[in-house]
Amino acid sequence: MAQKPKKPGKPEPPEPRASRPIREITGLPKELSSAAYLALVEHGRALAIALDARLTIHALNLSDAGGSAHERETHQLPGRASALAESSLGLVVAEEHDEEPTLTLLRHGALLPLLTLDGPIVSLATAGVFGHVIHRPQGYGARLARIDLHQRQAIAERQLDHANMAVAVD
Repeated sequence: MAQKPKKPGKPEPPEPRASRPIREITGLPKELSSAAYLALVEHGRALAIALDARLTIHALNLSDAGGSAHERETHQLPGRASALAESSLGLVVAEEHDEEPTLTLLRHGALLPLLTLDGPIVSLATAGVFGHVIHRPQGYGARLARIDLHQRQAIAERQLDHANMAVAVD
């Protein structure tokens, strides 16, 4: 059978790479609840795990042969975690304490309260010193808020039709 001529200017697709067996990272919890929140932090050198009101940071040592992790620090949060995202200031944790949704910053090993919102936090993403949250104020549907983490305040908000979505920042 004759081979089709190549179209000029169209690159060839890359050859599939041979897959390597997946190596286990030792030292991490063997099982996690479906209620746990995880985030790679510190440029992939650590893994943050939040479950209920406990936040644990595991240092990662990864190589082609596998990897290991060890628990570096643990923090008791004031409330139950509902999201995690890393900002340029540190790890931002969305949590609910006494039914008040709060953003907390883990910076240099200390938990710093940032801001309390007026409804449950549905989604959290960060970019630089800004946080972006979708939250459900009581009786108002949903809102998208841009938070200045340095100033610890919402600097812009927009009404949304519903909260059945996730916010992402590229």
